[in-house]
Amino acid sequence: MRRDARDAGPGRWAPGLAWLLWALTLSGLAAVIWLDLLLRRAGRPELALRVHEFVYVVALVGMASVGAVLAGRQPRHPVGWLMLVLGVLVMVDGVTDSYARYGLLASPGAVPAVRHLRTLGTPSPCGRPASASSCCSPRPVRCRRPDGDGGSGPPSSRH
Repeated sequence: MRRDARDAGPGRWAPGLAWLLWALTLSGLAAVIWLDLLLRRAGRPELALRVHEFVYVVALVGMASVGAVLAGRQPRHPVGWLMLVLGVLVMVDGVTDSYARYGLLASPGAVPAVRHLRTLGTPSPCGRPASASSCCSPRPVRCRRPDGDGGSGPPSSRH
């Protein structure tokens, strides 16, 4: 085997790919925070990230960071890649969920191509767009209605 054939293996390009995916995860975190701020400025704080969701997102960035270090130093080790890819995928889900919340509910028509996101998930009974994580949840969605009723399902039209 020639020396240049060995240099083209995963040890040469894998660290760059790992850190590129990590940077994508961090840019997703910045986008989620920016969209959260836009939701709050639009007067819809109920659609913004709650504390436990933000802690979850930050923990996933930490997991993606550990994955980037592992994949960058040990490119053939699958755990680093799994951690990195999981962090990226959950961040993509968070960005699309926040984008859909802002574009469909908080400020309709303010952002481009938001109608295409509607096809990715069905609306939840609360009227919030369902994300991949919420539509796969075994628990039913519980809504908080303006009248204080916490029932599941859309508000009734009877008064």
